[in-house]
Amino acid sequence: MSPSQSPRTENDSVFFREDVFLQDFLNETSDPELINETSRNNKTMDRDLNLPEFTTWTLTKIVIICILFVIAAIGNLFMARATLRLRRRSGIYLLLLHLSVGELLVTCITMPSEAIWAYTVSWWAGDTMCRILMFTTQMLGLYLSTYITVCISLDRCVAIAFPLKKGQAPERARSMVIVSWALSLIFCIPQAVIFHVEVHQYVPSFHQCVTYNFYSAEWQEDLYNMLVFVVMYPAPMVIMVACYVCIFVSLFRHWRGTNNLETGNKTGQRERLFSKAKVRTLQMAAGILTTFFVCWTPFYCVMMWHLFFQHEYPINQIIFDVLYLFGVSNACVNPVVYGKSVVTRKPGKSFLVNWYQACLEPEEYARKLDSTKAAACTRLSSLRRSEQRDRMNSLTPTVYVEVSRRNSSRIVTQDQLSGSRV
Repeated sequence: MSPSQSPRTENDSVFFREDVFLQDFLNETSDPELINETSRNNKTMDRDLNLPEFTTWTLTKIVIICILFVIAAIGNLFMARATLRLRRRSGIYLLLLHLSVGELLVTCITMPSEAIWAYTVSWWAGDTMCRILMFTTQMLGLYLSTYITVCISLDRCVAIAFPLKKGQAPERARSMVIVSWALSLIFCIPQAVIFHVEVHQYVPSFHQCVTYNFYSAEWQEDLYNMLVFVVMYPAPMVIMVACYVCIFVSLFRHWRGTNNLETGNKTGQRERLFSKAKVRTLQMAAGILTTFFVCWTPFYCVMMWHLFFQHEYPINQIIFDVLYLFGVSNACVNPVVYGKSVVTRKPGKSFLVNWYQACLEPEEYARKLDSTKAAACTRLSSLRRSEQRDRMNSLTPTVYVEVSRRNSSRIVTQDQLSGSRV
């Protein structure tokens, strides 16, 4: 069951079940011609048959989807353009590029199809398009964006907890992207199989893209819905939480070890150079986990309630729609969250200005970013050399190394300088 289709599927299946209001209606009206004629021409009969209608909430939903579409499209297109040219500089840029692609699938396919379907009420695109759109619109973008988010968590965890593996980051990022795409495509295949177009038994003009008549038993549908729920939310959330716990533990150990050392002024300067990177890593970690949790947790909680207690305590369709739209709004928030973590803020300029320049002028921004990093690395190297000289001067006897132009060295000890031989 796709997240956005779970309530729609349940409501649409009511149109084909004779154990609801339709059965009572048929018991009272046994003339088939009267039923068909009335259902085609009388809107009141449509309501009696429990058919969906274009209501005020439907119009409101379409307007909200259009607003989300504009915001998400602008943000993710800019981020995709920026990360496309920076993807070879670091593995994180490659992951952010594919995250933008996943969000664009949600933005440019899922959102428009939801709006059009809400406007037409019934399904007009045929059985083939029903299967294709259920494969692409409902799950592919959601799966991909979720799994790329998990990959970013894993990448940050390895970068912080195992800094010696930094050289493997580009290859690791490419491997994780391939695995994410493969899993997303594999998990989407059932959507194209179980969804199909059904014609209303008593209103032949009404078609709907549903899962009705595919399962031979109700437990089969519940099992599939549960599996989709597990691979879409709990499993990725557990992995991300574990990654960020590992990140926080590693940083805490580093900070505790640094505080226990009696560091001088130069060592403190070196630690301050690392502090910005630590803060940015924590911001990205908190942003990724928080946005995913806040946007999608309410919807999946209600979906679980729907799976287990739908008969005893049914949930209003509007609640499903609102929570699903709130989850999809994650595509609008992600460009700001990831952009703020990646974009280097220049003094005197707001984040939006820096974000705009990084997206529209990625090559120029990359050159400035490289020069900033080079200056920081040069300063860090000088501090390290200064610390090494201080440690060498503190040794007894002190060793002086004179390096000639021919790369030859002559070691002179303090005893030799005083006239004695070793």
